[in-house]
Amino acid sequence: MPAVHDVPDSAALDASRSPDALVALDADRRVVGVNHEFTRLVGFDADLALGSDFCDLCSPRDADGTPLRDWPPSARLGCVRAMPSLELDITHRGGRTLKTLAAARYVRRDGELRGAVLSLRDIGQRRLETAAAQAVATVSHELRAPLTGVRGFASLLLQRGGDIDAAQRHEMLEQIVAESERMSRLVAELLDVSRLEAGRMTFRVEDVDVAAACAAAAGTRDVGVSVPPGTRVSADRDKLVRILTNLVDNAFNYGRPPVTVSAAASAGTGAVEVVVADRGTIPAEALGRVFGKFWHRDAAGAGVGLGLYLARGLAAGMGGTLSVTSGAATGTRFTLALPASA
Repeated sequence: MPAVHDVPDSAALDASRSPDALVALDADRRVVGVNHEFTRLVGFDADLALGSDFCDLCSPRDADGTPLRDWPPSARLGCVRAMPSLELDITHRGGRTLKTLAAARYVRRDGELRGAVLSLRDIGQRRLETAAAQAVATVSHELRAPLTGVRGFASLLLQRGGDIDAAQRHEMLEQIVAESERMSRLVAELLDVSRLEAGRMTFRVEDVDVAAACAAAAGTRDVGVSVPPGTRVSADRDKLVRILTNLVDNAFNYGRPPVTVSAAASAGTGAVEVVVADRGTIPAEALGRVFGKFWHRDAAGAGVGLGLYLARGLAAGMGGTLSVTSGAATGTRFTLALPASA
């Protein structure tokens, strides 16, 4: 931010060619100058912004959500030239919250505060871009391994197929099929996440037998299933089985046996709770991230880390909830609550 000796106007702010949004305020925090980047960030034209109280225009709040209506106390001290950087939430003209990194250089004359030039950097967008880059890197890594296997086996069969006996050829073809299915599952998860986030996921809600859905999710694995006969929910059967399969997969991949699936009516709520449990534990500090994108229960775990994120989204789409508790005494318990059938 350039040094200033008087409160600059919009032309002076634009001339600074700063990549950040700049807004000049007088001593009463009225807007006296903005650059083009500020109008782009907040959605207000310069004509609307000029003369407005900045606090009324952008509703600044600190990281705790406390509204800011005055200069920081240190601004009244003649020796203080700048406001340290801080995270500041402001409101876009369209009503959405923008997360910014704010800094200010005070304008003084004979030690008296005449105003300030405030710079705002959109860190919310930067975080989104960083998350997108991380997602691309994660997905690329997860696709690279099966693609390498498919290409290797296919090349070997093409180049030396006549020298390989039938049993080995069959084993290689099985590996090609398995790796192809792994890639298909990853692509399907990514497409489903995209549909969920865009509000384009469809749900065919019907009367579903919970015991049958739990059995389908368990498959041939050693899972203790305990569901009272006649327990039924209003849900999309395929998506219910998918949620439960994701939870059972998670228990086998990252938890500790035994793995159990149980269900019971929740008194007074009109819901049925299905609990998938194992004896492993999730650290307390990680519980808040369990349903985040690309989270792994084990840092070295396989998969892209979308299963639990997708499971919670599917549960919400059927009017349900998915939660988790974990402790040394109880192990890890994922509880899926869905509306009981009428």
